Amino acid sequence: MYPNSRIYVAASSQHVGKTTTTLGLMAALKAQGLDTGYCKPVGQKFVEYKGERVDKDALLFASFFDFELAKELHSPVILGPGVVARHLDGTHVPSQPVMWADQELQDRYQTVIYEGTGHPGVGSAVGLSNADVAAMLKSPVVMVVEAGIGKTLDQLALNVALFRAQGVPIVGVVVNKALPEKIEKIRYYVSRGLKQFGIPLLGVVPYVPQLGLPQIQTLQQEIEAECWLHRDQCHRPFHELLSSHSLDQVGRHPSKQWLLVVSDRRASRSLNHFQQIDKANPSLPSPLAGIVVAGDEPCLTRENLQYLQKHRIPVLISPMDTYEVVLSFGKLEVKISTRTPWKMQQAVSLFRQHVDISPLLEARIWN
Repeated sequence: MYPNSRIYVAASSQHVGKTTTTLGLMAALKAQGLDTGYCKPVGQKFVEYKGERVDKDALLFASFFDFELAKELHSPVILGPGVVARHLDGTHVPSQPVMWADQELQDRYQTVIYEGTGHPGVGSAVGLSNADVAAMLKSPVVMVVEAGIGKTLDQLALNVALFRAQGVPIVGVVVNKALPEKIEKIRYYVSRGLKQFGIPLLGVVPYVPQLGLPQIQTLQQEIEAECWLHRDQCHRPFHELLSSHSLDQVGRHPSKQWLLVVSDRRASRSLNHFQQIDKANPSLPSPLAGIVVAGDEPCLTRENLQYLQKHRIPVLISPMDTYEVVLSFGKLEVKISTRTPWKMQQAVSLFRQHVDISPLLEARIWN
């Protein structure tokens, strides 16, 4: 890899693992002693930071890699609601902020990682698709694609064509979310399939269920709930929602952590079920990750409260009814965020174990 090099990380579709791959790649380059910068040239999901809209991922990277986030450098363009319509009406989205950020970052760092947004076509309506931006930046691409064989190669063929039409080389592929027992088979056949494109397979990363688990506090924000008990435990992840009508599921899946969604009238009765499990296995952790009480503050027995205290189980109270809570859960996007540092560390560790960046270090990256 040459001084002042660029790498653009794109993905075949949303939620494939672009951010986790970018995290791992940036950490790996830093481990090689390369002074590496980060930029999300075009973002969609934003937060307010110091009075400006910045992409959520830019804030995530600033937090994890401990750099001062500057919108003009790390999140120059945001495609928020209404931007495409205004663009088509004649208020064009300028590309100059992206080019200015690139120039500044290239002056400051040996290598800059640019994280794409969504699938490769996102941004096309304003002339800032992933392929457009990579071409503008004169940056080669590392492509992330979900695990498989035929489907994976089909998606890659489509994406390779899009980037090559813009004169952008793809210098490596990372296959993500592979079932551990299928990793070697996927590695063998995808490597063979990539030969037709002349692209190396950098690695196959296994599927880790914990990375896809939501946290209680993520749902808490969505349903505007207040924490009634054990606020410091709302970071807990959970596998599935559980209703008062399906408590028998707990015994069928003993390894799962459940988030109980229950009305204020049924809360005490539902907790009695978990107390019986606890009495039968007092040395085991509770299968109950937390509780969402729909309605008013629940009327609990002393035994209920003792159980909640013993296992430090967080209790949320939501103004929504149980049906609305379940619907809200279905809308959640479970992504790595600044609230899940353990997920970031695990993503970096997985990348280090399963991805070989030597083809990138040896390649003649565009200058």
